[in-house]
Amino acid sequence: MSLCVLAISLLCALPISSQAQETHEDLFRDGLSAYERSDYKLAMQIWRPLAEQDHAKSQSAIGFLLMRGLV
Repeated sequence: MSLCVLAISLLCALPISSQAQETHEDLFRDGLSAYERSDYKLAMQIWRPLAEQDHAKSQSAIGFLLMRGLV
């Protein structure tokens, strides 16, 4: 019985983690939109918290901003 409860708990947790990933991707795209409008400060504000949560795309984007001297 406890194995069944564990399996159901794990299955229920899967959509939550994928939703969190979608949220990170949505936020990253918001930062990308800011970047495309040349609002580099806003892009940095959006990407920094994601980068601190190990979001690789945001980390790379911040590195690009810094390398280009845009922020």
